[in-house]
Amino acid sequence: MNRVPYFLRHRARLWQVTTTVFLCGMLAACGGDSPDAATAPMDAPPPIVAPTPVTPSAFSIGGTVSGLSGTGLVLQDNAGDDLSVSASGSFTFATQVARGNSYAVTIKSQPTRPRQVCTVTNGSGTASASVDNVAVTCVTQKLAYVVNNNDGTIWMYSIKADGTLTANSANTAVTGTFPMSLAVDPGGKFLYMLNGSYAYMYTINLDGSLTANGSPNTVTGGFSISIDSSGRFAYMAGGSSLVMDRIDANGQLAANGTLSLSATSHRIALAPSSKFAYISNYGDGTVSAYIINADGTLTANGSPIAAGAFPQPVTVDPSGKFVYVVNGNGANQVSMFTVNTDGTLAANGTVSAGLSWPGAVVVAPDGKSAYIPSGSTILLYAINADGTLTANGTAASVSGPVVIDSSGKFAYITNMSSNSVSTFTINADGTFAPTGTVATGPSPIGFAIAE
Repeated sequence: MNRVPYFLRHRARLWQVTTTVFLCGMLAACGGDSPDAATAPMDAPPPIVAPTPVTPSAFSIGGTVSGLSGTGLVLQDNAGDDLSVSASGSFTFATQVARGNSYAVTIKSQPTRPRQVCTVTNGSGTASASVDNVAVTCVTQKLAYVVNNNDGTIWMYSIKADGTLTANSANTAVTGTFPMSLAVDPGGKFLYMLNGSYAYMYTINLDGSLTANGSPNTVTGGFSISIDSSGRFAYMAGGSSLVMDRIDANGQLAANGTLSLSATSHRIALAPSSKFAYISNYGDGTVSAYIINADGTLTANGSPIAAGAFPQPVTVDPSGKFVYVVNGNGANQVSMFTVNTDGTLAANGTVSAGLSWPGAVVVAPDGKSAYIPSGSTILLYAINADGTLTANGTAASVSGPVVIDSSGKFAYITNMSSNSVSTFTINADGTFAPTGTVATGPSPIGFAIAE
């Protein structure tokens, strides 16, 4: 008979013993039923310590700009930390202001194109928290200037929303004798007056008044002044030379060379692109084309082209595709040209019917209509797709140099004989609707808009 091994015969008992030992060990580790285990203190949780508040040592300064439509607005805080702003909305300066220190938000550069005047409210204080309520409000400002030939004064006006004029409280500025031409830079910040001997420079202040901007520049025989679309170069034509000037950041003119012309050259016109220029040559009946170089100097662009008898005022249309030259001294004609891709001119016919001692051609900003002073009226022309002019009746029963604002909504006619400026709205058909008349100084000869 085989004997069963001991561990097999007693395996149940061995399992009980093993399990008991294991459980006893576990109880001992956990304190078991030991009297000391029942009374042993538990570890207390660590105390909760509140974080120490952090006190900011500096704060951001900012706010909101509203009404901004021009370009070039620059804000400052404490006369530094320049911040350029390109659109209405919120702004924050890059540099924070230390607690307890002052902040002062100001305008470093006002916006231009269009001319705007921005003002600051809630702009200063002591930094004790972040500031976000500085308000910069921008308003578009349109101004008009009339230069009077007999007394050499410039009269100043505000242009209201309806296009009418209101005399500025600081109404006159004295210039040189017998002024002949007036021009405003494209940014509406500087004004220039030419009287045949000198070019006078002015800064246009926020209220529209003028401040002399340096000593007048000597100009020999200048009849007209034109400023390129970038506002960096000025050109004065007349007599036997063209004076070329640079315009610095402060609006002052600096010599940029001269260009010899025929003895009786009269007027210059610049293409909107500032790539080409055109000068009428009164004595030989031609118009010369020029390339405007990067430095503002001019280079002849081909040979002069015939432009009829006694060519005087030259006009380039807003697209830069067409040129119109008035034939004066009783010639009673307008010569028309197309502009080739290289800036040279090609004859495009003439207009003469109904013209009587015509003045400079003025083209509406949309390029659809042209206006020519003739006798005692302003004649209206439709501009065809090829640039030719088609008579379209009378725009106004008054005559004088015409100026149209950049919106194409308002027109102004200088009345030299009655010492006044007539104001008009421009109807959908291109005709003028009178809206009023304002007095000027004696014999107004030039009108310019700062906008």
